[in-house]
Amino acid sequence: MLVGVNADRVISATFVIGSALAAVGGVLIASHIGQINFYIGFIAGIKAFTAAVLGGIGSIPGAMLGGLILGWTESFATGYVSSDYEDVFAFALLVVILIFRPSGILGKAPTQKV
Repeated sequence: MLVGVNADRVISATFVIGSALAAVGGVLIASHIGQINFYIGFIAGIKAFTAAVLGGIGSIPGAMLGGLILGWTESFATGYVSSDYEDVFAFALLVVILIFRPSGILGKAPTQKV
């Protein structure tokens, strides 16, 4: 507010843009699945959360990298093994990454203050 930015307008614009992107995502998922029900976005939401955790919570480039790695893993797993195990490979990758890098791929380890 001190530099002339209208905070209420920025918050409103953020909600409008976020809602519009969610609507576009919902239409794309519905057109991919071919039906509409209440649980249509559950798996997509779980995969988005998995990608964010995989890349590192709080890191936008990490979330993007996590989404790419998650997508490639699922694509290769369904191509080489079976499409029945698509979700198994996605969550197994998450567990393996979190064992070795608990903060995610691009996440920063928490620093302790003395």
